[in-house]
Amino acid sequence: MIRALTPQDSDIYKKLRLLSLQTDPLAFLSTFEIESSYPPFYFRQKIASSLKAPAYGVYGFFDENTLQATAQLADSYYHNKRHIAFLNEVYVNPEYRRKGIATKLVNYLIAKAKENPALEQLHLRANSGNRGAISFYEKLGFKRIAVLKDAVKNSDNSYQDEHFYSLELKTKAVE
Repeated sequence: MIRALTPQDSDIYKKLRLLSLQTDPLAFLSTFEIESSYPPFYFRQKIASSLKAPAYGVYGFFDENTLQATAQLADSYYHNKRHIAFLNEVYVNPEYRRKGIATKLVNYLIAKAKENPALEQLHLRANSGNRGAISFYEKLGFKRIAVLKDAVKNSDNSYQDEHFYSLELKTKAVE
């Protein structure tokens, strides 16, 4: 089952989020050391502030009561970018990988985005060291539109490029 998380899910969300930062540190811009020091309120507020009608929020893939994967569908802060939604923090617990969960979750969020008549594009970013994610997004039809060289500086002082991807949600009218 896929559903939007609520603030009441903050404990299970925090647990999976911290696992993501431990198992795949090169995939995210934050670190386990930083987020593990955040109080429980931080995770409740992160979920609560992401919930915006009609489709925005942090979503979870559940099998019974086990949260196996999360992803966030977010709106733009800027008024002139209200036609773009953002896909953030996609993660599947390693115990549940290779079962199609990420595909189901992301396709669900793409469908949710397409339901919103104001949305035309879905954007995401992937770090160059996250080759599995890059391949996954490209298989789903996302197109790389830009690369920022050395945009991410890891804790070991190595660098990653940041790849920007876009998926067209609507066919644009030809004038």
